[in-house]
Amino acid sequence: MTADKIKNRIGEICTLFSFEYMGRTGNVDPYSKTNFLLCFDGEEQTVRDLDEVMQTPFVAGRCLNDIAGEIKIIDW
Repeated sequence: MTADKIKNRIGEICTLFSFEYMGRTGNVDPYSKTNFLLCFDGEEQTVRDLDEVMQTPFVAGRCLNDIAGEIKIIDW
């Protein structure tokens, strides 16, 4: 999966985006176009736009832009 496809899907604000990375689970919950909950391995944080979703290093210190091709998508 490419970073652009992930960003576009999350940007549709229609469903939880769940994934697995290094045997641990994470997700992005798009509440609105200005409120996204980022979760990974029990840690949570909120960001305000899609660029932050893709660039925030919330997945084991890495961002979705960097690991898009390495994650296993569970639900989208």
